[in-house]
Amino acid sequence: MPSIETSQWMALKARIQSLTLSPALPVVWPKGVAPASGKYLRADWVLNRVQRRAVSSDGAQIRPGILQLSIFSPISPSEAAEVDMELAGQIAEHFPTDHRMTFGGVSVRVQRAPSISQAYRTDAYWITPVSVFVETLA
Repeated sequence: MPSIETSQWMALKARIQSLTLSPALPVVWPKGVAPASGKYLRADWVLNRVQRRAVSSDGAQIRPGILQLSIFSPISPSEAAEVDMELAGQIAEHFPTDHRMTFGGVSVRVQRAPSISQAYRTDAYWITPVSVFVETLA
């Protein structure tokens, strides 16, 4: 049986795989290699500190995390920033508040509406982050 953390990631991964964007974007998973060119979505899973709920040593604990989905767009003077903001909005809508995802008997719940951040620039890309805050009680 997979660990709680692995089950959390697998539940989130399945939800990402069900995402249909217009236009479609390839997904780069953790430790994956980015495409040689073009726009893509990078998925990262950031576990936060476990929080103890009860005094009992075998009681359920809160296991929060952040699913970080980032749109990477090559620097292009012909594309408006609104295109990536629209994609970010589509991603956020795919993770509504209180939505539950389950894998291996472990349920992951979206805590609140995802946060879309202002795009920032690197040498080759504009990056638009979408943060999905989730938690598991296990």
